Amino acid sequence: MVKQILILTLLIISASNAVSSYSQNADVGPFAVKFMANLSTPPIINITEPIEGDGFDSYGFQIKTGNFRSRVIDVVINDYENVTDVSETRLMDSITNMIESKSYKLDWDNKVAIGGIAGVKGEVRESDSSKSYQIAAFSPDGNDDKGNITVFIRSSFPDDVTNSFLRDFLITRINSTSN
Repeated sequence: MVKQILILTLLIISASNAVSSYSQNADVGPFAVKFMANLSTPPIINITEPIEGDGFDSYGFQIKTGNFRSRVIDVVINDYENVTDVSETRLMDSITNMIESKSYKLDWDNKVAIGGIAGVKGEVRESDSSKSYQIAAFSPDGNDDKGNITVFIRSSFPDDVTNSFLRDFLITRINSTSN
């Protein structure tokens, strides 16, 4: 009897911790994005206002879940007016320049595919705090290390959530017509 109660309790706990895949489509500036993430609750998506940079515009969105308000996935899409360097080395330099902490350790993962496109990914551990997160970058229109778009994805979710998001992340430019 005790064994049956223990098995039943474990089944109930397992069912309550079930993870679902949430798929979402969103328009982010001139881009349509689609992603799927293995989360235990539906995500909250906040699209940020565009930012005009010097020679590029920046668009983005953030994904949060109710249970992990301190856990987020931030996506920044840089749309350059002219063709720019989107080589692996340049993407890695850009990631390094984005790290806010003055004291950190960055471990580069093997090459990663983001929505089927080659990219780079690293794990950042800040020495002055217990923060740890992953950051990845790729160019969805890159060809021979040149492109007009770079995408940076920073995630403080566990590996399984981050990897599911990266694997299924798709971005396309929306063809807009002028009036």
